[in-house]
Amino acid sequence: MINLITLPVVLLMGIILGSFYFGGLWLTVRQIPKSKHPVILTLLSLVGRMLVFFWLISKLTPFIYPLTLLIFMIAFLGMRNFLITKVKLSVAIF
Repeated sequence: MINLITLPVVLLMGIILGSFYFGGLWLTVRQIPKSKHPVILTLLSLVGRMLVFFWLISKLTPFIYPLTLLIFMIAFLGMRNFLITKVKLSVAIF
């Protein structure tokens, strides 16, 4: 059963996990030119982010309903769009 407390918690979870996931991706992309082994760096980053992401999702959401999953994905992808606009602004400034 979905209650009114669940929806804001799921929204906040999507924002936090989206910022960690896509922030980690941005850090990885910035380190690729400096790395001696960029393929290993990319694969380890991907596996690490995916393992943490799915582990946290499985622990933090004991019951996944379609509405909560939809809200989570909207917040998660909304964080992606927010970070993309921030990165474009920071790249344009520097």
